[in-house]
Amino acid sequence: MGKPAVTPTVDELASMTDQELKAHISDHLGEENTELWEHLTGPRLYNRTRAILVGLLRSVELHANTERAALDKLQAECLAEGPAARGRFFRARSEYEARKRSRNGFKRLVERRMQQLKAAKRNNHELNQALNHDRHRFALSELALAVYAHRDTMIRDQITPDEHDLRLWEALSSITVEVGGRTVTLGEAIEYGYWSEPKPAADNSGNS
Repeated sequence: MGKPAVTPTVDELASMTDQELKAHISDHLGEENTELWEHLTGPRLYNRTRAILVGLLRSVELHANTERAALDKLQAECLAEGPAARGRFFRARSEYEARKRSRNGFKRLVERRMQQLKAAKRNNHELNQALNHDRHRFALSELALAVYAHRDTMIRDQITPDEHDLRLWEALSSITVEVGGRTVTLGEAIEYGYWSEPKPAADNSGNS
């Protein structure tokens, strides 16, 4: 037995030309290779994979319409020629039906991968939403910590705050967030230690 094929990395797939990637996808449509299809439906390759699958579906439909039209034309010709031409039409129809079965099988594989792509898009959207939420929370915590430090420094150094300083500090007690399963103000989030060392969530959306 030969060695199993090595699944290309995301970088290797991304470096392929459109024709190379199309050929690779076509050759592996029915292959149960989870790693490969995670790469192909991931954020880096999603748009290219979708364009290729849509193109494959259109190509299948075009060939189906062309062959159906050719068979209808042949049928009309054979009817005009009379009974002697019936054998030629029946052979052509038999070959057409065989190609149709093969074509429909290929089409079902493409449609299955399209459904997989749609599911991946939903999952990627949810992942991106979660990552964006974490980034926003991190940015807010950084800003709150800066305001908190600014207030403490002025109080420690006995500097009289201006009106704009007071308005800035007010945000610490007027803006609330959900942390630790409870609603707290920005100031409380810092005082309770929730935001003492804010860290953004790691963004692995580009790695599969």
